[in-house]
Amino acid sequence: MTVLVRHPERASAFAEEFGVKVGQLTTDNRQLNADILVNATPLGTRGENESETIALADELRDVKIVYDLVYNPSETRLLLEAKAAGAKTLGGLDMLVAQGAKQFEIWTGGKAPAHEMRAAVEEQLK
Repeated sequence: MTVLVRHPERASAFAEEFGVKVGQLTTDNRQLNADILVNATPLGTRGENESETIALADELRDVKIVYDLVYNPSETRLLLEAKAAGAKTLGGLDMLVAQGAKQFEIWTGGKAPAHEMRAAVEEQLK
């Protein structure tokens, strides 16, 4: 597995721990020959970066699944580009809610009301 990142020096510990290769994502190598693309950058987040994306539809034609960890907006430009390329897409809201639910359970010892948490987040993001 190869992980493409914007700053390879920041990913060396990750690469070592998980036994993966790390390469730099640049505008020169954005023709992505990958099965899965995960965006963990703020590009596409509501506001200043909302119209930005790490890849365009023609660069995603071989990608099967695109997971954008951005949760606001729920449909980022990257996800729209991925759909145009025929990829399956996942937005970041599920991860946000899952992380919050796990934290709730760690801190309270009780079962998190994940469904209600998701509804509350969706309401706040309107």
